[in-house]
Amino acid sequence: MKTEVKINGEVLDWDDGDDKHIDYFDVPEEEAQNYLSEGYEIFSTSGFGTSEGCVTLRKESLYADGTIQLQPKSDMLGRYSARGGHTNYGYSGYFKPFIYVDGKRRTLKNGWKLFPNKEHHYEKQGDKGSAIENIKSIIASHIGRSVVKVKGGWEIVFD
Repeated sequence: MKTEVKINGEVLDWDDGDDKHIDYFDVPEEEAQNYLSEGYEIFSTSGFGTSEGCVTLRKESLYADGTIQLQPKSDMLGRYSARGGHTNYGYSGYFKPFIYVDGKRRTLKNGWKLFPNKEHHYEKQGDKGSAIENIKSIIASHIGRSVVKVKGGWEIVFD
């Protein structure tokens, strides 16, 4: 098991799935064999949603070490609004970052330290998209930063 990884700059939404990335693409049937040795499998053939004379290839791969995934969480006010049935107020919250190591999503215990100005927080659901874009640019500025194994999860190393 690894004890250190580096942030690679890739950021996933929570809806991107758990632990696997799946690529699909169409190629002419005569080229399909070239991809089978690279771990692709034939997912469908012409007549099943692909163009005539083409096949759809599929490949599952684990997310790369250092990939960050963001889980939206309601903060105290967001939980209060939801509990009280006041969903028309919108939910405030924040994004909790996790990190992928050896193909598994792991707890990033001090991920909030990436956002000294609380850029990972949002006031209402409609603000989540702009918060994610800010988060992506902040994480990109930390590409190559070490993340180490600690008791109960992983922590980013800050100088």
